[in-house]
Amino acid sequence: MKRISYLLFALLLSFSLLNCAEDGDPGPAGADGADGVDGVDGVDGQDGQDGYGLEEISKYGGFMIYLDGTRADDVAFQDTSFFQFVPVEYLSSNNIVNVSGSTYTYNNIRRFLSAPDDVYQESYSVLYLTVEDGETPTFSNFSISFRKDVVTSDFKVFDLNDTYSSSSYTDLVIDEYSYTPSTGRLYFTFSFNVAGSNNGTGNDLQVSGVVDIIVLQTL
Repeated sequence: MKRISYLLFALLLSFSLLNCAEDGDPGPAGADGADGVDGVDGVDGQDGQDGYGLEEISKYGGFMIYLDGTRADDVAFQDTSFFQFVPVEYLSSNNIVNVSGSTYTYNNIRRFLSAPDDVYQESYSVLYLTVEDGETPTFSNFSISFRKDVVTSDFKVFDLNDTYSSSSYTDLVIDEYSYTPSTGRLYFTFSFNVAGSNNGTGNDLQVSGVVDIIVLQTL
């Protein structure tokens, strides 16, 4: 029994001494491994199609629109916008004059305030007008709509998203009208008044503008 006890005591003492030993210093870092072989270059992709430039989408002219009114907080404001960019596609639906004898119908003439073909470019204006041409042209079915933010000098902003037609405006004046089929150029000025109940400001609004565009005839 005494011999077994001595053996156990010796084992415990050895184990205790091993646990009390301090770790040695880290050894030197190993050498870096050799670089791997580069992979084979992939095949060059095809060049993409050129995008539309500003000259292409502004070459058909635009609408200058002037607003003079009072904001919803009863502060007077004035605003000027130039809607000059055509839609990137579908000119046959957005920039057309239909001719029937001496009757000219300008239907859904659309221009954007900034470059189109982007879901975030939602500021636009759309024009409709029928003209019975003659020595003195007569006008009917004039309407114009626009959607845009108005930013004022005191750092306020409000949205206007209105359509003005014969049922919502008064005192319509269309002047200096001309259309030249050989060049497609349509030019005229307009002005009208809108009661507060018929526009987004809730106050009386004066609207005027200049249309100087090139329209197309379908075959």
